[in-house]
Amino acid sequence: RAQNNFILNNRIMDEEGGAASYLLDLSNGGTSYVIGNLFHQSRNAENRTLISYGAEGFIYIEKDLYVVNNTFVNDLGA
Repeated sequence: RAQNNFILNNRIMDEEGGAASYLLDLSNGGTSYVIGNLFHQSRNAENRTLISYGAEGFIYIEKDLYVVNNTFVNDLGA
């Protein structure tokens, strides 16, 4: 829920048997940098969204989302 978010060089995994809702939830927007990460969604995920941005309403003037050089693996099949 921060105004500025830096998600850099992580391994964010919903491993086999996991059932996460989102892999990354930036609920209120802001300026967010998502750079150099590995995201893996399992086949048991609750929904198709890997990154949620502003889903609970934007509370900051800045609404900038930068998604750069990430790898997304989706086993959900949708």
